[in-house]
Amino acid sequence: RFTAGSGASSNCVTDNLTGLTWLRNPAATLRNWSNSIAYCEGLTGSSGRGGFADWRLPNVREMQSLIDFEYRAPALPMGHPFIGAPATNDCWTGTLAYNGGGEILFFAVSMDRGTTSVLAPSSLLCAWPVRGGF
Repeated sequence: RFTAGSGASSNCVTDNLTGLTWLRNPAATLRNWSNSIAYCEGLTGSSGRGGFADWRLPNVREMQSLIDFEYRAPALPMGHPFIGAPATNDCWTGTLAYNGGGEILFFAVSMDRGTTSVLAPSSLLCAWPVRGGF
């Protein structure tokens, strides 16, 4: 399902099921939502990122596309090529959630169990950069 990059793209993984390209070795740094956006959008094409500078936070469906509910910590398919993928942390998505109370919340996906939650943007989570799209 996954193709790990090599050479100039050595830190990229293409998901052949979705066409998305994920950072192979996402940073374990915990960030709030706005800092996560800035981190992803600030990535350049260097350091094995294949010359691509269009990295971003995934939307909730893109993040869920990585999940395999048969596994935990991380809830990723067996044999995945990711290095240092967050095993127990939640990861931000760029998808806004509406709670009816006027508070701004965003979806997050747990890499421990693959579940989805809705959190305040001040929460500290991982950011897993992606490029491309559905």
